Amino acid sequence: TSVTTGITSDNLARFLSMMFLEAEVTEPESVEHMAQLLDRDINNVDTDRYENPLMFMLPLAISSTTGSRSSIAHYINNVFEAGHPLTISLHSLVTKILFEECGDKPKAIDVEYMVGEGLYSADGRYNVSQGGETRAVRAKKEVIVSGGTFNTPQILKLSGIGPRQELEELGIPVFVDIPTVGNFMQDNYEAPIHVRAEVPWVKPENSSCTRTFNASDPCFVQWESSGTGPYSLSGGTFFLTWRSSVSWNNDADLCFLSAASFGEFGFYPGFSRRAPMPNSWGSSIVKMQTANPAGTVTLRSKDPRQAPKINFNFSAERAETDLQALVDGVELMLRVYDDVGLPYTVITPNPGVDMKHALMDEAFNHHANSSCRMGPAGHKDYCVDSKFRVNGVENLRLVDASVFPRVPGAMRNGPTFTISRKAFETILEYS
Repeated sequence: TSVTTGITSDNLARFLSMMFLEAEVTEPESVEHMAQLLDRDINNVDTDRYENPLMFMLPLAISSTTGSRSSIAHYINNVFEAGHPLTISLHSLVTKILFEECGDKPKAIDVEYMVGEGLYSADGRYNVSQGGETRAVRAKKEVIVSGGTFNTPQILKLSGIGPRQELEELGIPVFVDIPTVGNFMQDNYEAPIHVRAEVPWVKPENSSCTRTFNASDPCFVQWESSGTGPYSLSGGTFFLTWRSSVSWNNDADLCFLSAASFGEFGFYPGFSRRAPMPNSWGSSIVKMQTANPAGTVTLRSKDPRQAPKINFNFSAERAETDLQALVDGVELMLRVYDDVGLPYTVITPNPGVDMKHALMDEAFNHHANSSCRMGPAGHKDYCVDSKFRVNGVENLRLVDASVFPRVPGAMRNGPTFTISRKAFETILEYS
């Protein structure tokens, strides 16, 4: 029902019908039939599901009681409130891991951290003159680092684990020389498509939502009090997995996120307050089989409060394959806009330059991984083994998206949850 009521105009229905025909070679019989097709589960157990194009609505982890995202934060709070022996230190910044010599390998024994407000330079409240209290916590068994793709390699390097030359240039004592820490970082490319038609794609929104997200916003008040209303719903008109002409195998290598009445894609201050644009249609094409492992996370200094230098080195390797896949995706969308028959103007990618050049200029990303990638135990080209243990160190594991050997599809949350489960099973097995 929620999908059907989202198809609010003949123009929208015609576009979706044409997209089903173009992408899946399927002709929906009615709006109700389209809604049934869009309600298919991308996470079904069919192991071959990526071998056939699939239009669907994105499943979101939204709590049915609160209408808010069902996140890891909720789970951690529930564990704490249930009385389990979990200590949480808020407003804290890890500065380094402390080791003791133990045979031929250093052994992780302590974690040093600072407590205070706005300690990290990436924080908008950061003040270099404002310090914090330094503390340390002793590990009874192991230290597990889950700092994420940017901060996990930073923590390791500050602790003396990483590329020898980089650490020595900053005066950081080297415990273990692992050249791959902070290297081989990868991410999806996301290519935006924005077209503006001469007539609305959808009926203008008749809503009391002011998008101020405070007491003056009736939709926010409804969501906050009952977990219902427009702010509790999923966005987007359709999503699609689709195989380009340069896929590595028979699987889809592109994921489309598409929304009528939506303009530019991307993230910037205030992006959540964008007003509906009935004549616009915005899409983001995600390149799943990214072939460029050239990203880096390097220290600016040995000051743990300074964010590292992050460089994705977009299009540094195998750019032609990645760009051709995105071109295929853009051309699919444009064919469907042509099939619908409404006069429209392409806003992005920039129609005034070569499409591949425009895609290189306008692509963005926000799902980084692989900066401490997993591989054979003891191999210099990898950070951790299949048990999440850092090579050359005792009692230290990494469990986050930094350990993926390559980009795992279009969305990183599901695979990250999966490796966390694998990690706790592994830890329990060896404890």
